[in-house]
Amino acid sequence: MSTPRVLELAVRMSRPLADTEVLPVNFEVNVRRQIDAAWAKALEENNTYFQVERERLDQWAEDQLLSAEQAHRTSRPG
Repeated sequence: MSTPRVLELAVRMSRPLADTEVLPVNFEVNVRRQIDAAWAKALEENNTYFQVERERLDQWAEDQLLSAEQAHRTSRPG
């Protein structure tokens, strides 16, 4: 079972490496940092969206409760 991709970064090399060329020593570390930074940004954006939607849902629930209480008060005989 494969894990679905959540984040994909496109890479484009300006030219292929020659057989005598090698990647810089810190290449993998830099790539890992970029991936970690992209994850952190995505998580921060997701958290911001989640907080906004949670506040909207809380406000909706409070409005529903107040509406039900008002309907109950006005429907009582008396």
